[in-house]
Amino acid sequence: MNDMLGHNRPPEPTALERAESLVVACDGWTTKGPLQNEDEARELTEFLVQVRKSRDVLRAGVPERQQHLDALAAIRATVAHLMEPHEQALEQIGARSAALLPRLDLAIERIAGSKRVPGLLADWIKRKDAALKAEADAKRKAAEEAERIAEHAQDRAGISGTIDDAITAREAVEAAAELRDAAGRAPARAQVKGDLALKAVSLREYWSAEVVDWKAAGRHYKGEARVINGFRKAVQMCADDDARRLKDPALAPPGVRFHKREQAQ
Repeated sequence: MNDMLGHNRPPEPTALERAESLVVACDGWTTKGPLQNEDEARELTEFLVQVRKSRDVLRAGVPERQQHLDALAAIRATVAHLMEPHEQALEQIGARSAALLPRLDLAIERIAGSKRVPGLLADWIKRKDAALKAEADAKRKAAEEAERIAEHAQDRAGISGTIDDAITAREAVEAAAELRDAAGRAPARAQVKGDLALKAVSLREYWSAEVVDWKAAGRHYKGEARVINGFRKAVQMCADDDARRLKDPALAPPGVRFHKREQAQ
C-alpha cells in the first residue's frame, strides 16, 4: 500500500515553477514592510540564496530544456513530425524563462538593495550597523570618562598620600584600562546568516557619481584620455553623419572636410 501511495506523489517542481513561486514569495516579503527582527533577517538571507540560485539556473539554461533537446535528437533520426511538440515545449520554456529573469532580478534588488531600492536586508543591516556604532560610541565615551576619573583619583592620592586613596586610584586606572581596551577594538560589522545560507550577508559600499554641472565637470576632466578619445569619437560620428546627409564639401562645418569615395558594387 505504501508503494502504491508513493506513486501518487506529485512530481518535483521544475526550475521554471520554482522561479515563478519565488517571485510570488518575494512580493510577500516586500509588501509587508521593513524587517522586524533577527529571525526574519536570517530567513530572508536564505530566501535570497534561493532566488539567486534560481536566476543562475535560468541564465544557464533551464534544465528541462535538455530533456526536449535529447528527445529531438532521437526523433530526427526516426520520425520528423513528432518533433513539433518538443519544439513548442522549448519555445514555451524559453519564453517563460525570458519573462522570469527580470522578475528574479527585481526580487533580488528588493531584498539586497540597489541604486533605486534600499532593499529589505540592506535596511535591516544598516539599522543594525547604526546600533553597533552607537554601542561603540558609548564604550568610547565610557572609557574617556573612566580615564578622567582615574586621573583625578591619582591626583588625589598623590596629594593625600593615604593608602585608601592609593587603592582607589589603582582600581580606577585598572577600570579605565579595561574600558579603553574594549573601546579600542574595531566595532563589529552587522551581518546576517541564515541556517541554509553558505555565508553571512553584510553591507557592501557601491559608489557612483551624478553630474550636476556638465560644464564644470567637463572642465575638470577635459585632460582625461578617456574624455579626449570619447569626445573625438563623438565628433567624428557627428561629422560623418553630416557628410552623408549634406553630400557637399562646401557645407562642411568649421574644422571638418567632407570626402567622397566611390567604389564599384
